[in-house]
Amino acid sequence: MGPSGIMSLDSFGDIGGGGASGGDTAAGGGYNTGSGGGGFSGQGGGESDRDFDRRKANQRAALQIAERKQAEALGEKERRNIALATYGPLQKYTGRSSLFGGANKEVYDRINIVMSCSNIVSLDWDMPDYGAMLKKRLEAPTTYKGITEKWCDAVSKRIKSITSLKQKDLKTDGVTFGDSHTIAYSNTGDRVYRTDGKTLFGSIRKGLRQDLQEPVERLTICLGSIDIRHHILRHPDFSLRYTLKEYVRQGNELADDVWFTAPVPVEFEGRRIPKSGFYKKTPFFGSWKERWDLTNQFIEILHEESKGKVVMPPKEWYTMDPEKYASTYMEHGSSFHIAPPYYRRNDWGVSPLGA
Repeated sequence: MGPSGIMSLDSFGDIGGGGASGGDTAAGGGYNTGSGGGGFSGQGGGESDRDFDRRKANQRAALQIAERKQAEALGEKERRNIALATYGPLQKYTGRSSLFGGANKEVYDRINIVMSCSNIVSLDWDMPDYGAMLKKRLEAPTTYKGITEKWCDAVSKRIKSITSLKQKDLKTDGVTFGDSHTIAYSNTGDRVYRTDGKTLFGSIRKGLRQDLQEPVERLTICLGSIDIRHHILRHPDFSLRYTLKEYVRQGNELADDVWFTAPVPVEFEGRRIPKSGFYKKTPFFGSWKERWDLTNQFIEILHEESKGKVVMPPKEWYTMDPEKYASTYMEHGSSFHIAPPYYRRNDWGVSPLGA
C-alpha cells in the first residue's frame, strides 16, 4: 500500500499484472521460460492485445477514483495518474498521511500516547511529521477541537528528537531477503529485506544482484513459494531444473556463504485466503497433489544444485495432514504464513529436549 492507502503497482496485484511484484511484470506478456526473457504480464491466454489494454485502462480508472475519494476524505489534493506512482521499500516517504477518518479524536489520542513515551525509535522509516500534517487541517470542520496550532507545534518538536533504526544500519554478518515468507526463514540476527509477492522467476530474470547492493558474509534467499502456488503449473514447458540452476548460480555470486530456502508446505485448500493472495481470481493453480509433487521436486533439485545448502522446516510438515499443518504451524486467521513460534530462529518450534 502507498502512504495514501492506495495499492501501488509495486505490490502483489499490479495493473494487468500476474500476481508478482511490479518488477516481475513484463509488458510483452507471458511467462517466458527461455533464457533471459519474459515475466508475468497478466494477459490472459485468450485475451487480445486490445482487450488487455482496455482492461488495464479500466483498472487505472478504478485506482484514480479511489485516489479521488481518499483525497476528498483527507482534505488533500488529488494526485493525478496514481496508477503510475510506486511506493517501493527503497523509495522515500512522500509525506502523505494515512490518517483515515480525518483529524479526529482517535488520532489525537493515539499521537498523545506515542508522544508521552520517553524513548521512541522509528523502525525502517524516519518518523513522519504528524504535527505538520495535521496543522494543514486546522480549519477543517471535522478536525477535533484538541488539535490546535500549539499542539501541532509541540508534536513536530517532539518528532524532531526521534531517531530511526533501519535494517541497513544493523551491524550483523547476515542478510535474508525474498518474498513474504522471508521473516520466517531468516537466521537469528539477520537483516531482513522482505518484498511481498516476489517471485523466483522474476527475480532471476532481473538478476538477484538487484536485490542486494551491500557486501555481506552470510546470505539466505527465500523465493519460489509463489511460483509453485500460482505460476509454474500453468506452463507445461517450464524447466524447473534450468531455473533452479540459474537461481543457485546467481545466488552464489552474492556472498561466500549462501543458503536457499525450501518452499513452504502446500497450503490446506479449505483455508480462507485473502484476495490479495489471489491470481486470476483463484488462490492457487493446479490440484493439491500436483503442487505437492512440484514442491518435492523443487526441494530435491534445489538440494542437488546448491550441494545441500537448503534451509528447510521439519520434513514432517510436508507429509502431515494439510489441515493439521495449517491449524498447528500457520498464523491464525487467513494467510499462507508460518506462525512466529515456529520460525527458523525459534528452531521451528522444536524443544531443545526434542520433546
